[in-house]
Amino acid sequence: MLYLELVPRDSSVFFNDVKTVRSQFSGVDGFNVPDILRLSNRSHDVVNQLLQENISSLPHIRAIDRSIEDTINILDPLIETGLQSVLIVSGDQYEDKLQFDVSVTDLISTIKKTYPKLNVYAAIDPYRQSFDDECRYIDQKIQSGADGFFTQPFFTMTEAVKYCDYLQDVPVFLGSSPVLTEQSKQYWEKVNKVEFDSQFSLEFDDNMTLAKELYQVSLSYRQHFYLMPIKVDLTRYLSQFFKGDHL
Repeated sequence: MLYLELVPRDSSVFFNDVKTVRSQFSGVDGFNVPDILRLSNRSHDVVNQLLQENISSLPHIRAIDRSIEDTINILDPLIETGLQSVLIVSGDQYEDKLQFDVSVTDLISTIKKTYPKLNVYAAIDPYRQSFDDECRYIDQKIQSGADGFFTQPFFTMTEAVKYCDYLQDVPVFLGSSPVLTEQSKQYWEKVNKVEFDSQFSLEFDDNMTLAKELYQVSLSYRQHFYLMPIKVDLTRYLSQFFKGDHL
């Protein structure tokens, strides 16, 4: 499967983008929607609207935003509308926001017990800790009931292959996102702790080449893929990605 991650900053823009993608790019199988606190459009509300239009979509649910019971109450109507998958993330912490002491593993465990048929995905972050420590955390999530994973975007083939090797029997969506400016690169380095290779290029064509190569990695491991086109013209980006015979 190939998913597209779209941020619902503006409802009209978001749903217009979905319409454009569905009409022009049949290679996109569905949408995953991040949950960003500063936005009024929460992921579960947006996905609810997509599901009502029979559009395959997956919400991000932040574990620390609410009690486990309240998260189950949010998922209930989505399940009734046809939700098949959900991505559980811990959630960034904000001093001025109410937060709950809810771990990703506890939430995954409860969701799987409540909805055994729901595909519950968890996150892989290759940059927050060592590879061995991240793999131990991955194992904890699997033991809690996680069915698969979405990675943070990769910027080197080496890192992507390492995680694919480790998770050969577990469904994984490898991620790719363009980084086209020095400011964007510095953001990834500062906020997400990404260490870019010295040969990393900010050129659009080079970013597209990397995305296609990463996609080929996902195919070679019989895994899945998602694109996160941040600060780039969506139609241009997808047109370039689907151009050629790599799919």
